[in-house]
Amino acid sequence: MANAYRVSANVTDEELARATGGLIAFERTPRGLVLHWRWTSVLAIRWLLGMVLFGGLIWKEWDAKHSVAGNLSVPIFLLGACGLYFAWVGFAYLGNRTRVVVDSDRIVVSHGPIPWPGGQTIELARIAQIFVKRESYGSKGKRTVEFRVRARTVDGKDVLLVNGPMYPDRAQAIEATLEAYLRIQRL
Repeated sequence: MANAYRVSANVTDEELARATGGLIAFERTPRGLVLHWRWTSVLAIRWLLGMVLFGGLIWKEWDAKHSVAGNLSVPIFLLGACGLYFAWVGFAYLGNRTRVVVDSDRIVVSHGPIPWPGGQTIELARIAQIFVKRESYGSKGKRTVEFRVRARTVDGKDVLLVNGPMYPDRAQAIEATLEAYLRIQRL
């Protein structure tokens, strides 16, 4: 089963701008199209603040059991390691940019400048449809909801295409822009 679309160089910038809804930026390249946006998450700031306060409580408990004159190398190392990890996550959520590069034969998704998992490459010939899926995870009392852009392959498998902190309108803008550029018919 072959897909019924091809990369469309004749799609206008007005069509692409309408599809993005102003929520993501796009640039044309000699080989195709680049979509990009910055991550912003107020939740990340709250999460980082909570982790810092939690670390302070742990330090206070440890200090109550051990005198300050004792060996501080282990807790300082642990605090430093935790601090670096949470700084990495915080800066990623506050400053990373996601890029979706569409060329004549594939889509490449990357995050940076801070390394972050979720980069994906998929051949255009494998894509039958692009869609947004609302996914939730966590315990019953604390469910986290994320919106992800997925691709359905010609053999019927769903592949995660774009992840990261996204509101539904941004995920739908990514879907609409890719579908407009690739001339994929919406279901």
